[in-house]
Amino acid sequence: IIVSAHQQQELLMKQAQLIESESKYRLLAEHSGDVIFILDKDMNYQYLSPAIKALRGYEPEEAMKLNLSQVLTPESYKIARNAFNRIFKPDSLPVPKEDSSPQTLELEMFRKDGTTVWTEVKASLFMDENGSVAGIVGVTREITQRKKATEELRKLLRAVEQSHDSILITNTRGEIEYCNPSVAKISGYERDEIIGQNPRIFKSGNKTR
Repeated sequence: IIVSAHQQQELLMKQAQLIESESKYRLLAEHSGDVIFILDKDMNYQYLSPAIKALRGYEPEEAMKLNLSQVLTPESYKIARNAFNRIFKPDSLPVPKEDSSPQTLELEMFRKDGTTVWTEVKASLFMDENGSVAGIVGVTREITQRKKATEELRKLLRAVEQSHDSILITNTRGEIEYCNPSVAKISGYERDEIIGQNPRIFKSGNKTR
């Protein structure tokens, strides 16, 4: 009787600790500025934190009714589907270490008003009590402005690379860190010969064209 009572007390304590732990995690999720989500193996949402309202305009209950194919643009859905297909192996097959580690994807999502928003999604596997893959838990944050800035930099770099003018970038020590193709074409040096040199190299008289 004493042993049974002790085991019952331990069980109750563990249940209380589990409830307390779940309450803490839920409290963090409910107040996070990022969207915290849980997906099952069929790509259906099991949980979405309230931040989904600010990100996509949906109440959590509305958004949870949507399958991932309705959430992502076709191109982003293809990226996500390929990534998750690598993760969800048949139960008889082990999950490769590189696939079980957290995945980071840039995905474009539909908002409730029909517009789209770029997001960074960091997702990890979670297991059931038998150690089998049960689904995915992750965090989503908006990166629309970062995406736009990256695209502008890409356009600028393309313009610089294609420019007929010679363009150099040096560090504070006067060492060349970048030169566009025109510099190499005009000077006669290869680009890897120029990087790390001082611009005085072009006055050395060693190369002419």
